[in-house]
Amino acid sequence: MTLDLSRPRELGALFSDSLRLYFAHFGRFLAIGAAVVIPTEVVVSGVGLHELSGGYTTTRPEGANAVGVAVQGLVTAPLIVAMTMYLVLDLAEGRGPSLRRAIQSGLDAFTPLFLPVLAAVAGEVLLTLAVVAPIVASGSSALVPLMLLPLILIVRWFFVAQSVVAGGARGLAALRASWELTRGFGWRVFGTVAAAFLAFNLVTSVAVSPIATAAKSADSGALLFAAQTLGETVAAPALALVSALLYFDLRARRGIEIDRLG
Repeated sequence: MTLDLSRPRELGALFSDSLRLYFAHFGRFLAIGAAVVIPTEVVVSGVGLHELSGGYTTTRPEGANAVGVAVQGLVTAPLIVAMTMYLVLDLAEGRGPSLRRAIQSGLDAFTPLFLPVLAAVAGEVLLTLAVVAPIVASGSSALVPLMLLPLILIVRWFFVAQSVVAGGARGLAALRASWELTRGFGWRVFGTVAAAFLAFNLVTSVAVSPIATAAKSADSGALLFAAQTLGETVAAPALALVSALLYFDLRARRGIEIDRLG
């Protein structure tokens, strides 16, 4: 059945359609998550941060969290978004979704993706630091509302990768495309993405909890690493799928036709 991307979807339809597609093509989405998450996590966390060889611990070395967030923001998330978008576009064109084509197309798209994604992440980080520094220095609670500024930037630039893959935007034009697409829909984007993130991560945390429990009992860093990696492998494509349908929902609401399909 062809996926209709030209119509707006209310919140319920966004989640129900996302779940239907996710489970209908579960093997493909799981393979996308595995293809990106496992090698990245093994290299960065497993080997680089020695999480495969150590004992059970939930405390990471100083700076490790920053490295993990950077890798996820610059590599893992954009690649999964791109591959997921290509699967969604296959479904919209009425042809059988090809896992091989989605993965290869996503990898090919990484070069045009990297610059705008890097610019977005750098801008968000710099604004966060610029806001946090005066709050910490002054100790004034009156400045706390300024913390919303980085969040606004994250929401308005949330569709940078999607704008590259499905909108044909290149370079910093992808930031402008995402900014214009989300204009007037900030709360819709924030609420949908936050709900999806919390729901998928809660479900996957519960699902992998037996592995995490076994890791604690065996004092095994490798088992804990496996539980965390499996959770991300399952949850990341699901969130990317909701984001993809939300992206096309906003395009439909703005009357933007799908004239460039990657």
